[in-house]
Amino acid sequence: MEINVDKNDYSIDQIYSMYKNWGIEFQPDFQRKFVMDDRKASKLIESVLLGIPIPTIYLNREIVNVWWEEKIVLSVIDWQQRLTAFCNFKDGKLTLKWLEERPDLNWMTYKTLPSKEQSILDMETLRCIVIKEWSREDLKYEIFARLNQWATSLKPQELRNCIYRWNFNNLLKELANDKKHHVVELFWWAKKEESKRNLRMEYEENILRFFAFRNINDYDSSMWKTMNNYMAKNQNISEEELKSLKKLFFDTLDSVYKSLWEDAFMSYEKDKWMFRKFSWSVYDSIMVPFSEYRPIDIIQHSNEIAEKIRKIKLYDESYHASAYAASWSKEKVKYRSEVIRNVLKEVIWEKNTSENRCFPNWVKERLWEENEHVCWICHQSILHKEDAEVDHIVPFSKWWETVYENAQLVHWRCNQQKGNRVD
Repeated sequence: MEINVDKNDYSIDQIYSMYKNWGIEFQPDFQRKFVMDDRKASKLIESVLLGIPIPTIYLNREIVNVWWEEKIVLSVIDWQQRLTAFCNFKDGKLTLKWLEERPDLNWMTYKTLPSKEQSILDMETLRCIVIKEWSREDLKYEIFARLNQWATSLKPQELRNCIYRWNFNNLLKELANDKKHHVVELFWWAKKEESKRNLRMEYEENILRFFAFRNINDYDSSMWKTMNNYMAKNQNISEEELKSLKKLFFDTLDSVYKSLWEDAFMSYEKDKWMFRKFSWSVYDSIMVPFSEYRPIDIIQHSNEIAEKIRKIKLYDESYHASAYAASWSKEKVKYRSEVIRNVLKEVIWEKNTSENRCFPNWVKERLWEENEHVCWICHQSILHKEDAEVDHIVPFSKWWETVYENAQLVHWRCNQQKGNRVD
């Protein structure tokens, strides 16, 4: 890989001046939000005042349009958290605490810091490697990934956000920040402290978890590898596939919310006799099977489904074992989803077979993958999934079972023309 770089020295005061004048970007799209706590930030300031050497900083130089004119801006590839801490301190947003080597400075802000210490901080030189704007576009991401892939401070989804950065990653961000659906209502634990909501990309990670767990056969040796593999495989899927996944997620979330309400993903705390603890294992055990049915089929039977799931949370010890402790093995992920899937099958599928003309979504998905997108009536290719319907091989009126063995994929127009014939 070809890298064009400059080596520059900037003082902390120069970095701060660029920050105030839009000359440096601390939050490029691959960076996480600021999460450094006051203790670590205070220790960082103390380190500078003690003369401890500062590691090299990596920046990317790029040309951007600011207020309709081109401007050279530096974006931070590595050291974003610490540079933000310096600027926060100079802005008066940080009060020094927990200092051990310089306890005399505890409870001081930048303005109340003695002049000598202010000068030491402002004049501290930071060695910077700047990637020039004509270098390969993806180098900043590659450097960020290599610098951070062994760092324990990065959460797994924050690293995926850098490495698998294409349109599927953008979809996860879009879904996590959607205000019109029920993400916040169902991921309710984040409302405990709105100011820190989703700082570590928990929403994005668990939306990814939903997509990755839908095909249990692709489950790898761990949950983390499974999600990594899914993102790697789908990081640059088509716009049509993105729309389909977006619709699937919101439809599923909608049916869950309207059926189970805000305690949908709560586990049952037996010793306290209440539903209080949010559980991501309960979340995937419900979201995955719910995604296999149309929302209307679930919502029509919502009271019965909600009561059966409530009893499972209360009394099913096998479900508890698969969802509440050491719950990441493939067998446990599969089992807990199967428990909820059996509820839906009993209420929607078997109990109402004589009335149910509609196949669940999973039947269409499976046929779409298995028959090479061919209509079994006209034997022509089906170009778009939206043009496909699942049809009874033997018509519903002549054989009442709406089961996978009696299903075929067809053009919706062909299905309308077929009528009651057995082809």
